[in-house]
Order: sequence, then C-alpha cells, then structure tokens
Amino acid sequence: MVQTLSEIRISPSCRLVLKSLSQLKIGTISQIEVETGLPLRTIQSALHKLVEMDLVRIRVCLTDSRRRFYCYVKV
Repeated sequence: MVQTLSEIRISPSCRLVLKSLSQLKIGTISQIEVETGLPLRTIQSALHKLVEMDLVRIRVCLTDSRRRFYCYVKV
C-alpha cells in the first residue's frame, strides 16, 4: 500500500528537510542548511532517517568523492 507524505509518521525536522529537498530536487547538506535554518547535526540525522525510509537517495559527486548529493524520491 502506497502512503502519501501526510500519512507517513516522521518528525517535524525530517518533514522540513524533505519539503526543502522536494523544492530543490537535489541538494547538498549546506544547501539544505541554508533553506531550512536547521543545525547541521539535525539535518544529518533527518537525512539518515529519510534514506532509511527510501524517501531520499544519496548520490556521490563524480569529481569529488567526499561530497554527497541528496535526491528527493517522489512518493
């Protein structure tokens, strides 16, 4: 059964990060930090939870493997 975003139980910080990524489509942690105004650790934790829930995917930058891009996955 497919759930909509309103039916998925996630924390407010996860919801804010997900909303920001849905507008950006793809972004780095620093871009999400500017968009949301949340602390870095909160964003990292929210992204970890969202990746586990398959709502966000991680892409590695091909020119610099230390950088990560976070992609919104449509529900």
